[in-house]
Amino acid sequence: REEPRLRFLAVGRGGREEAEFLDARGILHRLHLPDDCMGLAFASADLFISTSLWEGFNLPLLEAQRQGTPVVAYARGPHGEVVRDGETGVLVESEAACGEAILALARDPSRRAALAARASSFADDFTWDRSVRRLRDAIGTSLDAARRHAGRERAAMRLGPLRRRLFPLEDVYVRHGPIALAKRISAALARRLIHRFAG
Repeated sequence: REEPRLRFLAVGRGGREEAEFLDARGILHRLHLPDDCMGLAFASADLFISTSLWEGFNLPLLEAQRQGTPVVAYARGPHGEVVRDGETGVLVESEAACGEAILALARDPSRRAALAARASSFADDFTWDRSVRRLRDAIGTSLDAARRHAGRERAAMRLGPLRRRLFPLEDVYVRHGPIALAKRISAALARRLIHRFAG
């Protein structure tokens, strides 16, 4: 069986270092593509791949689906909300699974077409009006719950001194990973040493 020939195009922010990294790997790139060209870039792709491990929302996933382009992304954060796994795209758990999903979809144009057929209508359901309604409903539900429990409050959970000091580090680790955590700890230690010797 003849394997498909894959061509990757990286679109997004980046400078000379990122361009050189992509060039060395034979990956085409259009860094800092104007906003009014992004729709065409999404629509021209057979598949949109997001390798982000943490996002607040990941609007590009939704924009690609709106153009009728199926997507592959990690099953992290909000991706389960903005991608209908198995219907408008594929959510994966690991780097190996991401590669396998890309190859499987590259080999199967009929499956890509089936995902694409549902992607656009799914993305069209995400509107500002719908978001405002859902936010209003969520606030209303929270207020109703607060009224029902009025007078039955319990004291807030008390964090011990050590837990309070460790919480920011835990947050850095969860959001940005172990390298960022190591950098944060190193910077804090350096500041303490400078302060000690300067004194």
